[in-house]
Formats: sequence, C-alpha cells, structure tokens
Amino acid sequence: MPPAGNVYDKYGSRNPVVRALMARFLRSLDELFAAARPESVLDVGCGEGVITEDWARRLLGDGRPVVGVDRGAVDLSAEWERSQRDLPDRVAATALGSAPKAWRWVSEMEEIASTFADAGLPDGFHRAAADVFVRLAELKDAAAVTTDDVTALLLADGPRGGLGPAGGLGPAGGLRPPDAPAAARR
Repeated sequence: MPPAGNVYDKYGSRNPVVRALMARFLRSLDELFAAARPESVLDVGCGEGVITEDWARRLLGDGRPVVGVDRGAVDLSAEWERSQRDLPDRVAATALGSAPKAWRWVSEMEEIASTFADAGLPDGFHRAAADVFVRLAELKDAAAVTTDDVTALLLADGPRGGLGPAGGLGPAGGLRPPDAPAAARR
C-alpha cells in the first residue's frame, strides 16, 4: 500500500512546475487571508502545518487563535517543535481556551452551510465545523479543560444530531445550552 498523506516536499521542491503552482497557491491564500481578515483560524487537514505556522505568526501576536489539526498530529507537533518551539504550546492554549466557547458558533456554521446549499455551493465544510462545535458544546463554560477532554469529544463516534441530556439542538436548529458545565457533570 502506498504511503498516505504528505509524502512530497512541495514547499522545498526544485521542480519549476511545482514551484510555480505553489507560488500561485500561496499568493491566492495570501490574497484570501488579507481580504478575509480573520479573527481566528481553524486549519483542518493542515498537513505539516507550514501554512498554519505562517497564519499563527500573523495572528497569534495579536492574541487571535490559530488551530491546525491533521490526522498526522504527531508529525505536525514534531515539525513545529523543530521550526517554532513554542507554537505547539500556544496552539494548545488557544484550543483549550476556545473549546468552552465553541457552542456559540454552531448556529452560525449551520446558517452559513444552509446559505451555501441554497446557492448550490458545497456546504460540507461548514456542516463539519458545526459538528465539531456541537461535539465541544459539552465543555460549555467549563472552568478547566484539558487536551484529553477536547480530543475525546472530537474523536467520539459519528456526527451528532444533538447532544442528548447534556444539551442539544432546539426546535429552530439553534443550540440548546447544556444544563450544567462539563466539569460539574463529571
């Protein structure tokens, strides 16, 4: 079976075609980044984290969160340890600080997804983001959140149509907050 994931050094390639394609891709991302002026970034499928690292340098200095996740998280952490020693700690702190507030973004992501779908555009990214935030809603207003808490909720089986007794989707599709913070339910 061939290796999966990023097995080609596209950023360090000497191939002129790859270099041209990457330059255009990075230029397009820079233009999008400048136009969007994001308050935070969640880079899902960030690979080795090269672009995520660049965004973190731009945003973290202003205290805005940047989080990169990938199936090869061990490799991502190793790259960051090599290239920017304190970045994994800053990213973890941002994730832990954002998780108790994630429930607030569910309805926004659902609304964006519906708008995209109504316009005939792919809505999967925003539906997936809503699912991630629904999964983290159990941590609503938790005083102390660990990386293990966040990881366990994110890796729970399947998408969640609701949060069961801990909270859930209300009649209008909005999030119904949990009855008590996660720390009090444990």
